Amino acid sequence: MAASFAFFRVQVKILHSWRQYTPTAGETLECILADSTGTKIHASVKKDLVVRHANQLQEGQWRFIETFSLTNAAGHFRPTGHVYKINFLNGTNIRASDNGSESIFLSLSKFLRILAHEVNTSILVDVIGQVVNVGDVEDLDVNNKPVKKIDFELRDVT
Repeated sequence: MAASFAFFRVQVKILHSWRQYTPTAGETLECILADSTGTKIHASVKKDLVVRHANQLQEGQWRFIETFSLTNAAGHFRPTGHVYKINFLNGTNIRASDNGSESIFLSLSKFLRILAHEVNTSILVDVIGQVVNVGDVEDLDVNNKPVKKIDFELRDVT
C-alpha cells in the first residue's frame, strides 16, 4: 500500500504535460512540475478532474497548487526521479503565480553514461543531440487505442 499525505500549497512551473490513457484509470492529465530550485516532480490529474484543470496547467506557466496528496512514485518509465508523485484531489485549487523565472530546468544526461547503463532505466532523462536518422511513422494499437510511433537516432553533440 502506498503512503499518502495531504499538503496545502506549492509554487511550481509546468514543464511538460500530456494526456495518458490506461484501462484502469481512463484518460488522465500527467505533468512534470518544477519548483524554483529546479526540483522536478510528476503530477497526475484523474479523469474526472481533467476538464476542470487542463486549461490551468499550460506549459511554461508558474502556478500555486493548493490541496493535493502525495503518494510514493512507482512503476517503470517514471517521468522524474522524485520519490513522491502529486495527485490532484476534488479540493485542489490552482492559482496564477508571479514567479518570472524563464528557466526550463533541464538536467542533461551524458550520452556515455546512458550507453554505459549508469542511469536508472526506469526514470526518463533529459538529452540534447543531433538527429541523424529518422524512421517512418508507424501506426500501432495500444490498449485498443491508435497511437503513432517513430524511431530516431541521436548523435552526441558535446
